Amino acid sequence: MSSTRLPRVLGLVTAVLVALHLAALAADRLLGATRLTGPLRQVDLNAEGNLTSWWGSFLLLLAAGVAAAVAAGSRADGPAAARRWWVLAGLLALMSIDETAQLHDLATGPLRRALGTDLGLFHFAWVIPALLALVASAAYLAPLVRSLEPVVRRRFLVAVGVYVAGAVVLEMLGGLVVDTDVDVRGYTAPYLTTMTAEETLELVGSVLLVTALLAVAAGRGVALALRFGPGEGAVEARDARPS
Repeated sequence: MSSTRLPRVLGLVTAVLVALHLAALAADRLLGATRLTGPLRQVDLNAEGNLTSWWGSFLLLLAAGVAAAVAAGSRADGPAAARRWWVLAGLLALMSIDETAQLHDLATGPLRRALGTDLGLFHFAWVIPALLALVASAAYLAPLVRSLEPVVRRRFLVAVGVYVAGAVVLEMLGGLVVDTDVDVRGYTAPYLTTMTAEETLELVGSVLLVTALLAVAAGRGVALALRFGPGEGAVEARDARPS
């Protein structure tokens, strides 16, 4: 599969998963079918250890792989530029692991008790270190972003903005309603709406990020392709610049 077709496929799969999630919510709320177990749970965007959480992790890992390919092809730009690309690849890989393992949740309990943030924007207290990490990462990676072509830079910044809007901003807004918006069957409409928007933006932002990174790779002469065949499957990276 070529790198030009890949974003369309990723977008299509993401759209299908979001549509299935919405159908599961409708079945849960209108028909009485539970989305907490069985097949409906596999497409619940708010659940962990299911198909949709794996897809989110896969998208971030794919972005990490493309960033690593760009890093490997950035040696001519100097060690500082290459190092920033490797750091970005590492951050994306860690985010992929966290998407599956939910390591960030380990910080919520201790921080909530230490800071007294049971209610409000910091109910999900892991966003506090996440915001600090976001600021530090933005400062370190700013020269990398400035080095991008204007069109690609806009794509990259839009992708990051969409992802952060979902993963952090809407997570914080969800904290405003989660404590007071619970019924006997789980979460009511306001929180379910916030959660659905949050997880959807994360997936869309990840697809946009992969697309932007593929554009960076193409601009630097690194061609990426997914190859599938009998008994094989691989990601191929090669120098596309004329020799």
